[in-house]
Formats: sequence, structure tokens, C-alpha cells
Amino acid sequence: MRQSYHFGLILLLYLVFEATADFSSVDAGGTTLIRIPLVKANVPPRADSHRRRSLAEEIDSKGEIVLHDIHQDAAYIGSIGIGTPPREFTVIFDTGSSDLWIPSALCRVCGHRNKYNSDASSSFEQDGRSFQITYIGGPVTGYLAEDTVLFAGYAVKNQSFAQITNPLGLGASYSGGGYDGVFGLGFDELSVTKSTTPFHNLIEQQGEVLPQPIFAFFLANGDTGPSELTVGGTDPSHYEGDLHWMPLHDPPGYWAVGLDSVYLGPRKLQSQAGAVVLDSGTSIMVGPKTDVDAIFEGLGATLVENLFTVNCSQKAAMPDLEFILDGQPYALSADDYLVQDRDICLVGLQGDDHAQAQWILGDMFLRKFYSAYDYQNRRAGLALAKTGR
Repeated sequence: MRQSYHFGLILLLYLVFEATADFSSVDAGGTTLIRIPLVKANVPPRADSHRRRSLAEEIDSKGEIVLHDIHQDAAYIGSIGIGTPPREFTVIFDTGSSDLWIPSALCRVCGHRNKYNSDASSSFEQDGRSFQITYIGGPVTGYLAEDTVLFAGYAVKNQSFAQITNPLGLGASYSGGGYDGVFGLGFDELSVTKSTTPFHNLIEQQGEVLPQPIFAFFLANGDTGPSELTVGGTDPSHYEGDLHWMPLHDPPGYWAVGLDSVYLGPRKLQSQAGAVVLDSGTSIMVGPKTDVDAIFEGLGATLVENLFTVNCSQKAAMPDLEFILDGQPYALSADDYLVQDRDICLVGLQGDDHAQAQWILGDMFLRKFYSAYDYQNRRAGLALAKTGR
């Protein structure tokens, strides 16, 4: 009974969002935006999926870049097209990576997915170099190609991407995941092949018609409205006041901003972290183990089957968890950082011995705060989402 009960808790963290269509609209300032609606769907967890690769572990002993295990938590899925004529693919929109990959028609273990067939595209260009990304469960391999990518209504020509022929390193998170590939929204330097990313190419090729080199995430709370990815600017109807724009911080390639301090209620943690990474590839928050252990202790959390839980009846008395970013406070209440299943609440934090220099703030944080990403000016903006608690 206990095992199945906590399995239900874990499932709450394995939500992905599937986009049904792209559509244009006009915001209050008269700027035409492209909105990609995000709809919830479930992804079955892997046995080791609660363990996430830290940023410090991304370069392995062979010098290969190790991609985040983005499938352990929430991800954001929408539609793109590749080829001429375009074939539709469902991809995870991930700010924590920078590569685009989809399954190849030559893949025999990719299941019943949309697969890329180079023979069917008149705009295909051969590359032929091998491609490999290593996940916790093992490598995902294939080879590189170039073709036209349709993203948010824009055509990005000669875009480098990977055709995957073996996704087995992802395990059950791919075989039962309901998505085709990954669309990285990070910077070029984070790319496995150091290729120009799709969003960077979009700016280079469509800069005259793209209103602003910005994309933004709005994640609705529960059933309060649709979530969406906006391309070309921000939507003020989704957030309170003004966006607080912050310059990017190390580690390079990530959407990372400076961290001044962390508080649990009035208590300031003795944190050594100097940055946070805004990562749409995870629903929880990952931090230095010493920080997270101090938070668990302050909450009186109990370890049950590798999960830290608290009694939900005490939630109203629990302190806020506050991050001071670039001089601005961003506070999460217990309603924000706890995941409730009946009378048990899972604390949505994970400690990592290798993540001493930064926190990773995922869906739990990004749902409370509308997030905007300015590629050209290398800055990120946050504001309280209008559905934020």
C-alpha cells in the first residue's frame, strides 16, 4: 500500500504539456505574438528518474556533454514541422538544453512515432556526422542533417538537427512518453555539436519580421487557464506589474541569473550558490545538498522511500521559501513548493552534492512567476504570474 501510494506522488511530477495548435494573436501593445498552447499529459517515470544530472556533471570523463534527464519531471511539448513539405513532430521545449533531435525513419526501436524521412523532403541537406547525447539511462544516438524547420509559424532554413536511430538511453520515459523529440531553447555554446540553435537561426533569418527576439512561458495553476509558450515578445495580460529583467550569469549557455541569497522564513541559509538556472525541463527545484538539507530540517520533513514529506495539515504554518535574484525577492509559499496527495505532501526539492554553485528552478518556480527570455540581449525576466498564488 505504501509503495503504490508514493508512486502516485511521483506521478504528479511526471506531467508534460502537449500543444494542440499554433495560433497568432495581438497583445495589448499591438505586437503580433505567436502563442503555442500547452496541454497536460502524463509520462511514465523511469526507475532512476528521480535522480537528475547536475550542471557540474555535464562534461563527462570523455569530454562529452551530458544532457539533463529532462523526462524525470515536467516538460513542455508543442508542434513543429521539419522538411518540404513539412512533417509535424511533437517536441519538448527545454530551456535547459540547446539541441533539436527527432526520430529517424531508420529507427527500428522508436515505436509508433512521427519519423523523419529525408527522401520525402526536397530541402534536406546531408551532413552525416554522428550524434550522441548521454542521459542517466545511457546514450541516445543518431546522425546530423539539415533541413527547413517550421517553428511558431516561421520557416528556419538549413537548420542542423539530429535524426535519432537509437533512443534506448531514455528507457520508458521515451517509449511511453507521447513525444517525438526535444527542442532545446538554450544558447549555442550548450549544443552538443556547437551548432547554431533553432531560435538563434530564427532571429538571424527572420529578425525583420520577428517582433522581438524573445520567448516566454506562462504556466497556469491547475484549471485556471491554458498554459502557453509565446514567441516574439511577452504578454502583459499574464503577469502583474513589470518584468524584472536580469543579466545572465554563469554557467555559460544556460538561462542563469544571479542569486544573492536564499531564505526559509526569516532564516537566511548559508548558501554558497551564486546563480539559479531557469529550467523548463524539470518541475521541481534542485539545489546544493547543504541548502536543501537545511530546508528539509527547517520544515521538519521526514524521509519516506527516498522522498521527503510533511504532514499537509501543517502546511498553513510552514514558512515561505524565498530566492533573492538580482536584488529582487521571489517567494514561494508552502502551496507552491509542496505537492499534495491526500494528507501527505511531498517537498518539491532535491539536493545535489555536485550543484554547489547554483540552484535549478523548474516548473514549481516558473508556474508562480511568468518567465521571459531575451536571446539577443542575454537577459531573463520574471514577474508574478496572474494565476500565481
